[in-house]
Amino acid sequence: MAGFSRVVFNVALPQSAFDLFFNSEHGYRGAYFQSPHSGLAANEACVRHLAPALLSWAQTHEPSVDPVFAKESLYSPTAKIWLTEFESHLCAKCTGQWENPHNDQPEIINGRWERTNSPAGNRGRKAPYLTKLRVFGAFLNERHDEFTPARKRFRAQDLHANGWS
Repeated sequence: MAGFSRVVFNVALPQSAFDLFFNSEHGYRGAYFQSPHSGLAANEACVRHLAPALLSWAQTHEPSVDPVFAKESLYSPTAKIWLTEFESHLCAKCTGQWENPHNDQPEIINGRWERTNSPAGNRGRKAPYLTKLRVFGAFLNERHDEFTPARKRFRAQDLHANGWS
């Protein structure tokens, strides 16, 4: 949407930590499996835990980033964490890793996601084993009004039902 922007951070971590965070029963998507509310609470807790370190890093390494805007973007309700999608090439330093699955073989068997016929296809039944996450701030305009893209309005419910949004 014209006039809106957000901060985006790439976070590197070991594959084993990524797997525990993203794929485990008690991890990020595991919270969304429990309920949309549990997923939103886990997302908010993770973003708020990471925000001070991310803001400090930006102040040192990206001084052109407005610290007030960055903080507001990270602490807004639609800030989120997700894996680094290869097709979402945001800058030279932040090449994504995840690509659409090449087969339908379920890697997560939880009684729901492997049976979905969602628009997300078979993505939710996969267990990516990567080394990068993205922390997305909310889209804000110059007055700090928040914008949610229509296709992400029901992200928590989509993740709960399908493992993907």
